[in-house]
Amino acid sequence: MGDWLVVVEADTSDWPASEVELLDRIVELVADARSAHEQAKAALHDLAERLLDLMRRRVPPEEIPVRLRSTAQGVVSQVDTWPRCQFVVAGGTWQEGRPIPAPALRVLLEEALIQEDGPVRVTPQDIASTTDADQAVLLALTPEHSLDVPTLQRKLASTLTHWLAPTDTVSIGVSSPVAEPGNAQRALDEARTALRVAHDGPERVTVRGPDDLTHHILSLLPLIPAETRQAFATRLLGPLRDHDTRHRTDLLTTLATFLACNASWTTCAAQLHLHVNSLRHRITRIEQLTGRDLSQLETKLDFLAALNST
Repeated sequence: MGDWLVVVEADTSDWPASEVELLDRIVELVADARSAHEQAKAALHDLAERLLDLMRRRVPPEEIPVRLRSTAQGVVSQVDTWPRCQFVVAGGTWQEGRPIPAPALRVLLEEALIQEDGPVRVTPQDIASTTDADQAVLLALTPEHSLDVPTLQRKLASTLTHWLAPTDTVSIGVSSPVAEPGNAQRALDEARTALRVAHDGPERVTVRGPDDLTHHILSLLPLIPAETRQAFATRLLGPLRDHDTRHRTDLLTTLATFLACNASWTTCAAQLHLHVNSLRHRITRIEQLTGRDLSQLETKLDFLAALNST
């Protein structure tokens, strides 16, 4: 998988020397084309690898765009702002449950994500990728559009199944769009959580996204006794209700809006008619009162469950 082949339906041992030489020249041209293709992708791979490394080292969000300027992609593109993107994380199994090698899976996903036409156009220059253990990690650099999970499910299922044996499976998690570096870690965690949800899918190729996380959590709530749900909501949201009552604030409304906006600072601030700094102050206060970190995906899902249990 992920290799380039030249296949000739003939017995070349019977060919005259001139025709064998012509075939050799064709193979050389294909090799040159592959080399040019890989050189063009090298800068994008460097971008993905550096970004993943910055997040592993917990570099402050405001420093990330500055650090990315020194990547090959940053130098070539002369872009010094954060590239709006979505994370796509994939893992797979084949041959008695062994993981599909992440480099091969990365190449397959790069090719399968390309969509030259349609509502969301994705070109080879829009995909940066790297690997992390057994996972392929891709960045879809689509500043004007967002990847549509149902469309991806149909396209990737029809494309990847041609490469898979009957018992092989590929699971894919997609994040919300990331418009600013402060949300990069959140988006990567979101994609990886969606990947875990995708592992439970019945299809050979399963794609899950942010909406599926919400549906997954909410679908589990009816299985929990009402008293338990209510006690959980009271314990988690009680400090916010008490603060709103005593100080006439709107922390609960702020929290609900923040989660409804997929934790996007700019979108939430605009919806609440607040400056982003005012919104950050409110979120910090929510974290102080509840003792929870809203940069963590698990915290967001807990709050979402609590808000839907009241």
